[in-house]
Amino acid sequence: MRLAHNLRHRWEAFAEATGLRFLPPVGTAAVVLAAGLLLPFVPRVDALPPQLTPSLASARIARFVRAHADLPEAGPSGPIFAPRPAFYWPARPDAASYSFRLERADGTEQAAASGLTRTFHFVPPPGRLEPGEYRFQVHAVVRGEKIPWQERSFSVKPAPEELQRLAATIGMDLGGADSAYVLLGCYADIQSPHDVVSAFLQWKSARGEADSLGSGPPSAWLGALAAK
Repeated sequence: MRLAHNLRHRWEAFAEATGLRFLPPVGTAAVVLAAGLLLPFVPRVDALPPQLTPSLASARIARFVRAHADLPEAGPSGPIFAPRPAFYWPARPDAASYSFRLERADGTEQAAASGLTRTFHFVPPPGRLEPGEYRFQVHAVVRGEKIPWQERSFSVKPAPEELQRLAATIGMDLGGADSAYVLLGCYADIQSPHDVVSAFLQWKSARGEADSLGSGPPSAWLGALAAK
């Protein structure tokens, strides 16, 4: 039962980080007997489906980065699939910090934060956005004054069915950092720049490396992955 608990904890951690909420497939997660006994099944790493192999993710990411040398400096904007996106913006040299506000298209506030010293932000868990239209605003705090800095509108779209099925498997078969890396490869494969940046920041956060990124831009963050 401890192993079953560990599997569920791994899935929940992945779902919390990415905002993806899909039921894991029975064959991957567990088999429930008539007596109510939960028998977890742990797939071998070398038996993972091809879509989940880190080497395939590396190739997908490298191709994407080479083809997108000029990634957007602020986002998300336009349509995205990630229900828990990263919000990012260019640095303002004279800014001491930033404040952030996320709202629906009708102006209803979804989240807000202040005193941010990095140029990206995740809404704290659950932080999951339902499909719909949204807008976020960033103010730079310069000498104690809040100055409008960036504003973007975006829409969250339902993930493609293939990505939903794959995401259900990722959280159970791989650890948090590896899951985020494979998801990064999936978004790279469907050519979704803002989702790629979000998954990259999730991956770096899972590895404890987010603070080492500096102030961007995203093309600089991801540039080293072009040679993978």
